[in-house]
Amino acid sequence: MFRPERDSAPLPRDFIDQPPLIPHTIKGYTITRNFNKCMDCHSWSRYREAGATKVSRTHFSDRATGAELANISPSRYFCNQCHVAQFDAKPLVANEFKPVAPLTQPGAGR
Repeated sequence: MFRPERDSAPLPRDFIDQPPLIPHTIKGYTITRNFNKCMDCHSWSRYREAGATKVSRTHFSDRATGAELANISPSRYFCNQCHVAQFDAKPLVANEFKPVAPLTQPGAGR
């Protein structure tokens, strides 16, 4: 079994529009149709007291109509569709990926 990485500050992104990586364990986190454990810390009403990143405004838009919603869109509710926790696993194959320049060079891409 691989171990989750220890809690850390937000992790850097490697490409533009990359969903943020989860910098903490999510073992035991429940996400069902009626409850989302992630919102205990990442909701707009609780992120400050939890010291967490708040859910993006994009998660409150209906993708089909573009309408603004009062709650998180059902298509964005299951966080692990896009956001992944980090583990101490070694890569299975070699990787020569390089982040895009605007993410690695100060002031680039402005």
